[in-house]
Amino acid sequence: MYCCVECKDEHDKLLHLFECGQEPLHESVALTVKMILTALTLTGSIQNLQRILNDSKCQTVFDLDLSKPQDESHKLNILLAINALTTVRETEHTKSVSLEEMFEKHPFDLFLKTDVEREFMRSFTNKQLKILDTNLYDMKEHSYLKSSNRTHGHSIGSGLCVFASLFSHSCDPSVKRITVDNKIAFVVVQPIQANEQIFVSYGYSSYEMPREIRQLHLESYGFLCDCVACQKHYPLLSKQPRRISYYNEPNHNAMTALAAICELKKACKFIENIYDRHPCYETTDMMIYCDHLLHQISKLPLEEYALSKAKKH
Repeated sequence: MYCCVECKDEHDKLLHLFECGQEPLHESVALTVKMILTALTLTGSIQNLQRILNDSKCQTVFDLDLSKPQDESHKLNILLAINALTTVRETEHTKSVSLEEMFEKHPFDLFLKTDVEREFMRSFTNKQLKILDTNLYDMKEHSYLKSSNRTHGHSIGSGLCVFASLFSHSCDPSVKRITVDNKIAFVVVQPIQANEQIFVSYGYSSYEMPREIRQLHLESYGFLCDCVACQKHYPLLSKQPRRISYYNEPNHNAMTALAAICELKKACKFIENIYDRHPCYETTDMMIYCDHLLHQISKLPLEEYALSKAKKH
C-alpha cells in the first residue's frame, strides 16, 4: 500500500526491477533490503556506493542540504545521513539474520560476483540492520475506549527519520510526536529552559511502566537511562499524589482537529501553571491528554495546522 501515486511511482522506478522477482522476506529485514537496493540504484554500482560512503566522512543531517527534495542529490544526501546514524551493539534480532542466505537470493545473486563485493555488502547490510534497530520511530493510531475514558494505541508502521533520530530519550519527555501529513511533528508539552536539551520517549514512560522494566527495555539501545524520572524514581500514574482538589479529568473522546488545537493550548497552559508540582497526577494526566489531542490534530494537514496556530497569535 502506498500513501500516494507519487510514492508508488518512485518505488517502481527505484526498486520494482529487483523486488518483482524477489523471494518473500521476513518483515524484519524487508526494510533493510529496500534500503540496500535503493542505495545501489542511486549510486549505480557496489563500487560507486563504497566510494561515496568512504568519501562522505560520516556526514550527518547537519552537514547536508536537505532543503530541496526535488534535486537529484537529495536522495543521496538522505542515504549519507542515514548511514551516519548511531548504532548499538548486535542484538538478538541482528544476530538472527542470515546474510549469507539472503545474498544467495534474487536480486543479490545477480551482482555479488566477488569476495570483496560480498564482504563490503555484508558489512554495509549489517550496519543498516543495526541502524534500523536503533533508530526506527513507531507510528501509531489510537482509538477511544469509552469504558476507561482512555485511548488505546496500535502500531500502523514505522519510519526512519534522520533528524528526529538525534533526539535523546527521557522517561518523562518534554515533547510529544505525531505523524501528520506524511511528516513527523514534535510538540512541546513541558516547559523547556534556554539551552536545555529536548527529550522524546523511545516508548517507555515513567507513568505507565516501573523503572526496572523500563531500564531492561532500554538496554537494547545501548545505554543505562539516567533521566530525571529514573534518578528520582517517578511513580506510576496511579500512585502519583493529587495536588489540586478541583481537578476535572478530561474526556479522551473524538473531536475535530481545530477543537483539539484549542484544547491543546489550554492543556499546555494548565501544565505550565502547576509545573512546579510535577510529577503529580494532574500534570501527568494532562500530558497523556495532550497525546490524545495530538492524534486528533493529526487529521489536519500540517500547513493548515501551522496557519491555525498563526491566527491565534
